[in-house]
Amino acid sequence: MPEKTLKSYADHGNPGKQVQQTYDEAAQVIKAVADAGIDLDDVFKVLEDEGVQKFTDSWDELTKSVRSELDPARHRTKPQLTPASNPPNRLTVNQC
Repeated sequence: MPEKTLKSYADHGNPGKQVQQTYDEAAQVIKAVADAGIDLDDVFKVLEDEGVQKFTDSWDELTKSVRSELDPARHRTKPQLTPASNPPNRLTVNQC
């Protein structure tokens, strides 16, 4: 967790109920949703699949962007070391 978030929470955060204190309420909500005819297993699967796809799309976009920046650099002429005119026996880097 970012340090800024931790500091903000320490300054003015307010913890809610502990998870252990809400099990019964959560079970009632899950039952009510199922009783309403909503297939939560399907909902969870769709959410997971869509989340994974969004991550994959973002990752592919990032790697494509990085690759497009690196490819031109790969094809540039490599520098060659050549003797310098002043002082003798010193090398300089010149682009071809």
